[in-house]
Amino acid sequence: MIKNFLIQPRFLISIFVVIVIVVFTSAWIELNQSKKEMLELLENEGDSLLETILTSSRNALLSYNRIEEEVKKRLLNNANTIKIMEEKGMISDSFLEKYAEENNIYRINIFNTEGEKIYSSHKDIHHKYLSSDTVKKYLYPIFEGKKDTLIIGIKQARFLGGQRYAIALSTKDRKAIVLNINADELLKFRNEIGFGVLLRNVTQNSQIIYTVLQNKDGIIAASG
Repeated sequence: MIKNFLIQPRFLISIFVVIVIVVFTSAWIELNQSKKEMLELLENEGDSLLETILTSSRNALLSYNRIEEEVKKRLLNNANTIKIMEEKGMISDSFLEKYAEENNIYRINIFNTEGEKIYSSHKDIHHKYLSSDTVKKYLYPIFEGKKDTLIIGIKQARFLGGQRYAIALSTKDRKAIVLNINADELLKFRNEIGFGVLLRNVTQNSQIIYTVLQNKDGIIAASG
């Protein structure tokens, strides 16, 4: 007679526990592997996005610098023309006024070595507030013969608001020919293509919460 083979309950429990452990271990390994692959994917996407941002920022900076260089070159060319006219004794307020209008220049001034304005394209009602000491402060490299050309760059208009981009050129006798244009459009362009704008555009992606450009001294630009 064959005895019935009965499995002890403790064996069934042991088998069940082993199966549960195997299943959970397999699931845990698979979950961690998936998590690792997802993190690697996100890291690769992050590296790619960062490289795109850096490339875009370099292109934006080059574009702005190119435009600023063209503005500077145009003003210097005009200043050299006025310098030639000045050497021929052809300069007057009316000549500068007409020249500025025809060449889209906001203002043309000529100062002597004492910082006094001797010619201007614009009837300036604020000239009495612009002291010769202030002029000397900005133009002393020309007055003292240290430089023939001075790129003043973007500066705040003193009385009428707005921004100006200015350059100065020396005459043979160290007078200073100063030209400036309205820089509001130049600044608007810089703000539209600047690094901060790029960062803000990046954060429109719902998966990106915050972006920042920072060095050891602090935050340079941020998404907001």
